[in-house]
Amino acid sequence: MTHAMQLLVGTRKGAWIYKSRDRESWDVTGPLFLGQIINHFVQDPRDPNVLLMAASTGHLGPTILRSTDGGANWTVAKAPPAFAKGEPHGRSVDHSFWLEPGHASEPGVWWAGTSPPALFRSADGGDTWEGVDGLNQHPMVMEWFPPEGGTPDGAILNQVIVDP
Repeated sequence: MTHAMQLLVGTRKGAWIYKSRDRESWDVTGPLFLGQIINHFVQDPRDPNVLLMAASTGHLGPTILRSTDGGANWTVAKAPPAFAKGEPHGRSVDHSFWLEPGHASEPGVWWAGTSPPALFRSADGGDTWEGVDGLNQHPMVMEWFPPEGGTPDGAILNQVIVDP
């Protein structure tokens, strides 16, 4: 059966995939990662079999979960978004909040916004991540993103939009 639409739902208690042909009846997969906080759940427009979740798990902490088979099987990022040791402002990633795929001409490139506010990039489909130093280590970063304030979960980089 072919589904005309898919709805990816991430919550503070796990994730679900809803598929429908007519918006009246839905096939539901889930809960996935029951009890884990799923901040963002995204399908890769370059490859519809690829799904990524920005998750906060009790045992792994903040991480990225990846599926390359439409959600049937999942792996954990080998190196999720994290500041390098000795980060000059003492920051550590509390959670990843936003995931954005790169351009169609950049297969495997993903961007992640985090809390505290920072930007990370993956070139291998979300398996390993590196900080974008032009933002994360900029001399004005602590003025641009003061540690106090933001959402109840802390200040976040809450959207990433790739310039077309």
